[in-house]
Amino acid sequence: MLKKGLATKLIIYISFSCFLIFIAVFGYNYLISRKILIKNIHDQTIILAEETVSKIDNVLLLIEQVPQDIAIIMEILPYDKKAILAFLDKFVAKNDGIYGSTIAFEPYSFDRKQKYFSPYVYKKDGKTALTYLGSSSYDYFNWDWYSIPKKLNKPIWTEPYYDEGGGNTVMSTYSVPFYETKNNNKQLLGIITADICLEWLKDYVSTIQVGGSGYAFLISNKGVFITHPDKSLVMNSSVFSVAKELGSDSLKEIGQKMVQGQKGIVFLNDFYTKKDSWLVYAPIDSSDWSLGIIIPKAEVLADVNSLSKIVVLLGLIGLFFLSIIIFYISRKITKPLFLLAKAAELIGQGDFDVKVPIIKTGDEVAKLSKSFSIMTKSLKKHIKDLTAATAAKEKIESEIKIAKDIQMSLLNHVFPPFPDRKEIDINAFIKAAKEVGGDLYDFFFIDEKHLCFVIADVSGKGVPAALFMAIVSTLVKIGAENSKSPGVIVKQLNNTLCKNNDACMFATMFLGILDVKTGEIKFVNAGHNPPVIMSGKEAVYLKSEKNIATAVIDDFDFKEESLVLSPGDGIFLYTDGVTEANNKKDVLFSDMRLLKLANKYKELNTQGFIKKIDSEINDFAGTAPQADDITMLYIGYKFK
Repeated sequence: MLKKGLATKLIIYISFSCFLIFIAVFGYNYLISRKILIKNIHDQTIILAEETVSKIDNVLLLIEQVPQDIAIIMEILPYDKKAILAFLDKFVAKNDGIYGSTIAFEPYSFDRKQKYFSPYVYKKDGKTALTYLGSSSYDYFNWDWYSIPKKLNKPIWTEPYYDEGGGNTVMSTYSVPFYETKNNNKQLLGIITADICLEWLKDYVSTIQVGGSGYAFLISNKGVFITHPDKSLVMNSSVFSVAKELGSDSLKEIGQKMVQGQKGIVFLNDFYTKKDSWLVYAPIDSSDWSLGIIIPKAEVLADVNSLSKIVVLLGLIGLFFLSIIIFYISRKITKPLFLLAKAAELIGQGDFDVKVPIIKTGDEVAKLSKSFSIMTKSLKKHIKDLTAATAAKEKIESEIKIAKDIQMSLLNHVFPPFPDRKEIDINAFIKAAKEVGGDLYDFFFIDEKHLCFVIADVSGKGVPAALFMAIVSTLVKIGAENSKSPGVIVKQLNNTLCKNNDACMFATMFLGILDVKTGEIKFVNAGHNPPVIMSGKEAVYLKSEKNIATAVIDDFDFKEESLVLSPGDGIFLYTDGVTEANNKKDVLFSDMRLLKLANKYKELNTQGFIKKIDSEINDFAGTAPQADDITMLYIGYKFK
């Protein structure tokens, strides 16, 4: 893609962006439309289920009312066989929803000589017909329509059954117990029933259809299929037997919720249509049955999917024509840019005399062409100036390198510096913050037994500090040639530096003279960091008089002091670049840390000690830049 032309990139980027926008809009529209459609279908199906349940309930409630009324009459009015038959005939003839009815008496309660008395009136060929139930082959006392309401002492709807010997058809019975009262005790006399043929219910439920293959079904309070498009399931299987056969725990759980009288909606793969579907279920309160309606997902979303395909096709066609338009526009825009690019390529190769194309479109490209012309002229002048500046910079860098070499040559950097002198062990280290720095260390013998040593820190950094440092180094050597008194040497050096010090520079300094025979050190501390005395017992800071830095006040009397080193002792001098080294968190290395490390490594020789301190500073500072020059000087006296 990086090697493609601007026109190609415009076509690809804009077309791809439009494609992404189209996909986002289309996807959002599809998801929202799908969600709304599914919600509407759900709502409509729930309403349909509730309306269906309500209609079935209304039919069953009307049927329930009649046997309940007859039970009341049987309990309060005298009756005989003729009256019972008249009741039943009128009851069956006047109620279209009732297939048949009986008033079944307890054994010997209607006639002491007759165990069974249960006249059954039912519809036959548009008229009523009479038969009598009860025999050794049809002991109605043990049938659910009789035994259950007797046991529960309340009206019930029975499980659907095939009434052999009665209606000889699949039906369900609403049974109402009736009683007689003797001596304030209620005693069951029998059961009044109203049988309904389930054919009408099956026909009614089969008219409910959602989509091309959606359907409704009805199950009893035990889960038995009362109606279903698969006729082999009706009265032969239950939702639980089907769930067991399929090994479906989810179908079993749904069946349990339906027989418990719950209502709801659930997504499943329908075992009959083999399609992903929604199942809406609701209870029929009067009978404890449950209605289920299957809604096939694919058929519900068919219209949305079809419309989505059309929208995608139209979108792709639109993107094709959009790409053609973008191509035409981009070519118009990029042609002048192409000419400018060719000119820029030649300029980049160093041809500043190339003729930049004149573009008169009046837009930003024309302004760019004019800018190119101005830039070409400016570049010619700039490169000429840059060549001169580069040469000057290289000269300065060369001079600074030479200055650094000169500065380092002023310092002793060969160790051990006096291999034939066993009285002392000396090592030093310096690292400038810039190319050249303002720190100084030096040591030299004045005579056979007196070693002069100095460490100094000039204010500031860089070339000015380096020049000042060179002057200090020279003055120390001159002063030591004329006197063995540190106080006199520092005073003379201070007076010389104060003259013509227009830059107001100064230098802190520690200058000492060691008598290698006796271990005595005479010294002056001119505002410098206190040295560390490395004794065999403990490393401690040297306590001394506080003098001002050199080059501050003319003719200042610097206090000279002395100390004595025992064999094996040493003096460690350093500049503030050591204790003030900082890390990324702006935490200083500190005097306390230096003293702790001095005690830790005091058994090492001078070279090993300085290397350890340098390593500790580097580890502490990490990636933080060096802020100041770091200088260390360690003189050991009669080390073993």
